[in-house]
Amino acid sequence: MNYTDPSSRNLLNMCTWHEKIVLRATAPSFSGLGCVVLVVGYCQVTFWSLAAYRQGQRIRTLLFRCILKQEIGWFDLHESGELNNRLAE
Repeated sequence: MNYTDPSSRNLLNMCTWHEKIVLRATAPSFSGLGCVVLVVGYCQVTFWSLAAYRQGQRIRTLLFRCILKQEIGWFDLHESGELNNRLAE
């Protein structure tokens, strides 16, 4: 094949008729597969983010409940800002 000839630079001009048929049959399949992968990947990231958010909320709620169950003397040793930072992190 002459790669310097401008007329042969087109990929379809370099293929045989059988290769063109195979190319035209598989190209839409790969395009569809790419779209499906894009949607599934977006859903995966969304659901993992949602799970992480819910897990963080549950941990904060459990920490707050444990803090409320402490004796009064415990609050004398720990500042209120420290408690807020623990809940916000």
